[in-house]
Amino acid sequence: MQKKDHTIIEHQTLIWDLDTGIEGQATQISSLPASPAQLEETNDILVDRYENKGLLGSGGMGQVLQVYDRKLQRHLALKIINSNLVTYPIILNLFVKEAQTTAILQHPGILPVHDFGQLSDGRYYFTMKKLEGTTLKDIIRLLHKPRTPIALHELKGDWSMQRLLQVFARVCETLGYAHTQGVLHRDIKPDNIMLGSHGEVLLVDWGVSKLLPRGIALFNHDSKLKPRQGSVIGTPIYMSPEQANGESPEVAEPSDVFSLGAVLYEILTGREPRSGRADKLLEEASLPLPSLPSTKYIDATLKAIYRKATSVNPLKRYGNAKELYHAIQSFLEGSAKRYQAELLVTEAQTFRVNIQIIKQKITALTTQIKQDKMTIEPWHTIEIKQNLWNMEDELRTLILQSNLLEANFVERLHTALNYCPDFVVAHQKLADFYHEKHQEAEALNDHLQAPLMAQLMTMHDTGRYQNYLRGVSNLQLSTNIQTEIEIFRFEEKSRRLELKSIWKGQSPVNIELEIGSYLAHIKALGHSLVRLPFSQKREAPTILCDIPLPLKDQIDDKECYIPEGFCYIGSKDEPRHPRKKVHLPAFCIQKYSCTNRQYILFLNSLASQGREEEALLNAPRTRGIGSELGEQIYGYSEETKKFSLKADSEGDCWELNWPVILVNAHNAEAYAKWYSEQVEQLWTIATCWQWEKAARGVDERKLPWGDHFEPTWANVRGSQKGRALPTSIYEHPLDISPFGVYGMAGNVQDFCLDLEDESMVYSKGGAWSHHPEFIDMATLRNFPKNIRLEVAGFRLARLLEI
Repeated sequence: MQKKDHTIIEHQTLIWDLDTGIEGQATQISSLPASPAQLEETNDILVDRYENKGLLGSGGMGQVLQVYDRKLQRHLALKIINSNLVTYPIILNLFVKEAQTTAILQHPGILPVHDFGQLSDGRYYFTMKKLEGTTLKDIIRLLHKPRTPIALHELKGDWSMQRLLQVFARVCETLGYAHTQGVLHRDIKPDNIMLGSHGEVLLVDWGVSKLLPRGIALFNHDSKLKPRQGSVIGTPIYMSPEQANGESPEVAEPSDVFSLGAVLYEILTGREPRSGRADKLLEEASLPLPSLPSTKYIDATLKAIYRKATSVNPLKRYGNAKELYHAIQSFLEGSAKRYQAELLVTEAQTFRVNIQIIKQKITALTTQIKQDKMTIEPWHTIEIKQNLWNMEDELRTLILQSNLLEANFVERLHTALNYCPDFVVAHQKLADFYHEKHQEAEALNDHLQAPLMAQLMTMHDTGRYQNYLRGVSNLQLSTNIQTEIEIFRFEEKSRRLELKSIWKGQSPVNIELEIGSYLAHIKALGHSLVRLPFSQKREAPTILCDIPLPLKDQIDDKECYIPEGFCYIGSKDEPRHPRKKVHLPAFCIQKYSCTNRQYILFLNSLASQGREEEALLNAPRTRGIGSELGEQIYGYSEETKKFSLKADSEGDCWELNWPVILVNAHNAEAYAKWYSEQVEQLWTIATCWQWEKAARGVDERKLPWGDHFEPTWANVRGSQKGRALPTSIYEHPLDISPFGVYGMAGNVQDFCLDLEDESMVYSKGGAWSHHPEFIDMATLRNFPKNIRLEVAGFRLARLLEI
């Protein structure tokens, strides 16, 4: 075969060595001279039926005219071969082939042929639908000018990248139909894709199409026109490697698929996949096409489609255009759903912003309501209370608005995930939302809501909360001397928080623990045992450094050591005692409330010192009326100058180990002063903060043993059959706090000092006549210091410096 000249423009379709079956007869269209449009001559020839309305376009083989069909009274496009080519049988056969192929392939994406004929001068023509529009090439230039990245759905004029990809899918579907009919196009390029003004997408120029064996039966003219083996047919820029190597059986459906992939590259980037002269392009055709860049609309899926379509190896491409159509259509459906998901996420975010604004108002209003409740007394007038009620009504309205907005926020994000189940942004926003809810639930010790929120976080987290959801954190614990340490975890068993040993060793400690509540037993020779409760929080190490240990002679067996540190006091349900974090210095508190035995010693000591009147004033009494002191409960002997227990007015016999009751805070302070003198230490009534830390530890439990009240664990109403009465301080050993303090949930309440008002006193804890459902270690009851209660006694505390 004679060597051909490839020095031609790379955009032009190449046709070499077309075999007509006549020996030695071959031609190249690219070498043929083009003739000017011969409108007058054409008008004369076609005057009987078609009226020439002007030239629509021209090429190497002929012109396309706009004509008016007088017979059917419609405007058509008429394609006619150039007059200077009628002497080339090969060209005539190509023209006939294009007309017949286009006519036989009846598909909405292929222009229908209406008429075919030959003029008296030998030129062939055929008519087809006149399409008003532009080429894909023109739209690509429009969309990528200027060359700045755009979003998938961003419009430039009437066009977006999404719409352009939909056009590409329709081209793939059209060519897929042709492949099923056994026809290859062999010259797929943006110039051969026409876009009509009414949404038409047409694949044109079937002049160099190829018939596969199964398509030959459709075309009687096939034997007249066959490319010679080795002929190069197509446009170099978009040509597959096997096409560039010349005509062979390898040029099949995957060759068209490669050209489609090259067009996809141009659609996405605005650049042609190859550049240079034809001879250079053909030499480099076996090299892979350039990779797609990462932009706003080119994701991993689109890149994978492109890579497969343009594989150098035909066997690794899509088998035909229909397979490529399904791939790109699946992407488009996904991108459309993703776009809807993005809109929903944007809408959800507006709800989220409004939620934050309302929550700020809720926080401010809640604080104001709590402050007002602390100043409004039950006896105040309706006018004074009305403002508070108005604020409470406003708060309820804001909470309702917040809840509705949150419901809308979650609904939008879940709907977005219905469109796009793997939409990371929607998942992460839900994870953020449930993370916030989980933190709120844990802060409030809501053991029902917290696990639910954690599970919802797990369902939507994309990795941001991996460590948070692991539920572990680091513990660093050290003491000022070498110690033995045993760590227990509080675990609920039969409604109680019981201790389970999980680690033993020496200080310092540096270990990882699950989130939860713990207690460390710290032992050292010559020192008292230290019980150190602590809580492990999420994503925050617990650091307890240089814990000082009291010497054995600093603490006796009737008191408990409470190490220095932070704790939470109060409750969200207590407007006068809201939840807050406080730091308390180290102190000791008595294990039990003061008993009758201890209090009688105090009174007898006063009487023996000649302070009989003072002793009688401090003796327990019933609540008096007006200025009366009330009936004295203890018996007193004028002869011996001693106090003793006796039956009270109801015939009940008190016991020495019962807690003392029916004394007021002044009496308790007098006892504390006397006791301090006896032991040469400064003891006072426990403050409400000291008492609450000693009762609850540091994990915000409602009761000394957890959150569930069981009457048999403390002396309260219902804990024993029959009439409720006080009992011995030793009778309920299960009523014990994390620090080892007894009797704080039942038997008697303890008076505690009011840190802000010296004339007032608080009562804390539960008592023998209380209903269990009303007992909470965070509850405060405020009384004047001279009040005497049958349910209240006291216990002492002292600061301890180590």
